[in-house]
Amino acid sequence: MIQDMTKARENSLFRMINDYRVGANLPPFIYDFNVYQVAMEQVYNIIITRSSRGFDKDSRLTRVRGVPAAGNTAHVTAKDSALSAYKMWITSPNSTRNILNPTFKFSAIAGDLDLDGSWYFVQIYFYKYI
Repeated sequence: MIQDMTKARENSLFRMINDYRVGANLPPFIYDFNVYQVAMEQVYNIIITRSSRGFDKDSRLTRVRGVPAAGNTAHVTAKDSALSAYKMWITSPNSTRNILNPTFKFSAIAGDLDLDGSWYFVQIYFYKYI
């Protein structure tokens, strides 16, 4: 049940981000499952260490043959966690810059519920597939 709830939030957030891009006359991101797995590793790392620092894009993203580009993280406690993460990202200049970067083509969002009831989301972006 938690897995279904998590996947629904990830999908909802990915759709909201793509709608935002399309509204800015940019193509939607192409979802990539390999990048999703890397994003999920980062979510687990954040939950375990309580820090998004140490996100080693080079070592993690090279495994999916993608050229590392950028990533956004969100920690939300609201009931509607996907919407809260979306609002956090589109109101953050750095996150919005990543979302609206026209060179980024591939992406994935991973999320998970922490034991304290809060949600963590990570979105990774890259611009080409090797």
